[in-house]
Amino acid sequence: MRSGPPRWVVAILAGVGLLLLAACAAETEPVATQDVVSGVPWTAPETAKYRLLDDGDLKGSAVLRVERKDERLRLSQEFEDVDATFQDVVAVVADAASLKPETVERTIEGPDGERLWQVEYGPRQVVVRQQADDDRRTDRLELPPHAYDSWSDLFLWRTIDFRRGYTASYNDVGTAILAKPQTGTTTLEVITTERITVPAGSFRVWRLEVRLEGRVQRVWIADRPDRALVRYDSGNLLWELESLE
Repeated sequence: MRSGPPRWVVAILAGVGLLLLAACAAETEPVATQDVVSGVPWTAPETAKYRLLDDGDLKGSAVLRVERKDERLRLSQEFEDVDATFQDVVAVVADAASLKPETVERTIEGPDGERLWQVEYGPRQVVVRQQADDDRRTDRLELPPHAYDSWSDLFLWRTIDFRRGYTASYNDVGTAILAKPQTGTTTLEVITTERITVPAGSFRVWRLEVRLEGRVQRVWIADRPDRALVRYDSGNLLWELESLE
């Protein structure tokens, strides 16, 4: 049996995946959801590099990429630990205008081997295939309305209507994760503008709060046309922008 991923990768799963396990376990009143894309701000191709910190200690790095594929976008995330012994690459192919997902591919490679995911979205259902050596599994999940894949969240949050007091909710679908696929309702709220400094420089930013079943994460998005993700506090890891091309 393979051992699990290191702690910093588990933190990424809990952060980017938005703690969907907790969402499904909680009993709350239904929340009205909606499509949240107001406009796509970036110019593809785009590459953003981040350092990942845990209580000030460097744990790894992340690279977010936006690539154009005809009428689709490839939204990818690449993670690596400081010793380069563990790598995690996730790519969502989504409609270029709506960011509605079509496929997801993920590969985790480490000292204990490789784990792969292949995800296909249909009109009403998502199919998730996962394998590692002889361990193979196929899961299916019915899709709720106004749904986006959780691995596109860090891109999706850049597309909302940035104004003080803006609040909206959508259905987040956790697909290429170690657990079975599941959904949770994510609520975004634009709090204020402020200025912060990260390795890439000083930025005037919009600060967002991202809420899921009582858990709060904080996101800082540049107050400029490209709406770059400048800082992200998942509650487990702190992401800080190092460069943007």
